Amino acid sequence: MWWLGGALGLALLLAGVLLWTGGDERRASAAPGDVVIVGAGDISRCDNNNDEATAALLDNIAGTVYTLGDNVYESGTTAEFANCYNPTWGRHKARTRPAVGNHEYQTANATGYYNYFNGVGVQDGPAGDRSKGYYSYDIGDFWHVIVLNSECGAITGGCAANGAQELWLRGDLAANPTKHVVAMMHHPRWSSGQHGSSTAVAPLWNALYDYGAEIVLVGHEHNYERFAPQNKTGVLDTAFGVRQFVVGTGGTTLRPIGTLKANSEVFSSTRWGVLQLTLKQDGYDWLFVPIAGQTFAESGSGSVHGVPGAPTATATATATATRTNTPTATATPTATRTNTPTATATRTNTPTPTSTATPTRTNTPTITSTSTPTATATPTITMTPTATATPTITNTATATPDPLLDSDGDGYTDAREVQLGEDPFLYCDIMRADVEGNTTVNSLDLLKVALDFAGGPGLRTDQDANGTVNSLDLLKVALLFARYVSEC
Repeated sequence: MWWLGGALGLALLLAGVLLWTGGDERRASAAPGDVVIVGAGDISRCDNNNDEATAALLDNIAGTVYTLGDNVYESGTTAEFANCYNPTWGRHKARTRPAVGNHEYQTANATGYYNYFNGVGVQDGPAGDRSKGYYSYDIGDFWHVIVLNSECGAITGGCAANGAQELWLRGDLAANPTKHVVAMMHHPRWSSGQHGSSTAVAPLWNALYDYGAEIVLVGHEHNYERFAPQNKTGVLDTAFGVRQFVVGTGGTTLRPIGTLKANSEVFSSTRWGVLQLTLKQDGYDWLFVPIAGQTFAESGSGSVHGVPGAPTATATATATATRTNTPTATATPTATRTNTPTATATRTNTPTPTSTATPTRTNTPTITSTSTPTATATPTITMTPTATATPTITNTATATPDPLLDSDGDGYTDAREVQLGEDPFLYCDIMRADVEGNTTVNSLDLLKVALDFAGGPGLRTDQDANGTVNSLDLLKVALLFARYVSEC
């Protein structure tokens, strides 16, 4: 059922926000010719059951399973793969195409990882050549998957421009000009998490953009974040931009937000789950599937585009994003492609855990989802944080809160509380107002923080509720942050 109640329900209805209750289940539908990939990164450890909860989601979702690195903690040893990963996500090993992370290389040459996925001593296999860790494959009739190794110091040439991996990537992209591309690696090019954006992988991102890639999936940050399509420098690009998803929600401990980045559309640090992508001839759908007992209304769709600088074709594309609490950009890109297919396999395996861990867990997935906006030829952006705009923000708080959504006990249910299930004002990690780094929070720091949050989605910046963010509003927000910083 749809949950609406009292003043909060009215506010959500007016805002166009729909919450799907945890007792219902929903899956993105796949038409003939569509293919499904599903997975996450930062997955298994023997000291909790969250990986079993996400593995239970995979039990009910067909398609190819992907991993985004840090498949098992702490060091990707042979024993950890056998005792922690194998009893959970290992059930789907036969249909899994993995990516390697930094924790795997805490074991020399990531031998535990390659021995598990390729076979003991086998040079090449489902995880790629063990001396490289990057590989590619076709999936379905229209899509090409590229798996990269972002642990740059572990391989010859690293991630550098004109290095072995970057040259291979450009060659692979050039060899598949009619395929839509989804790429995967462990480290995010863009991130609002604690590690932040990685400049080391910029040459790989740039190559993907140059050849018109559609999607990049990453992990490393222990949270979920979706970005609007961006170009090489992180500027919103609804015509040719690459959309990045951070999906570090496979089972390990979650972490709060750091500094919210431009073009971040959705962020959550309180939900474990998997991201399901339905890849189509002319676009893709995404659906975040949270573990049993959790809810998260995060789904949407996008359309494919052409290559930057290529002649325009007659095809139109609509990048639409559906989210709780923060609208997103819509656009009309150009150029579509036609392709040749491939297939995915399915099997199960029965692991044998050792005394170091005995995961005994059963779960059923809980999916939340909501609708789709439409597009026009001119992109329209509403309250999506960017590096150049300060939007007009309206107050969405209500003085009659649901206690579950008023996490700071201030008598208001804020729009971001509705989205995340918590109040961002409580996170000391985003209260780091010492912008100048001089160990003192002064008026310039507070003004910078206030301006940043004025551009943020759904935050209480319109203090006088006149529909406009003005200097008095910013001053009040600065004072609020001064109080919260002192409490942190």
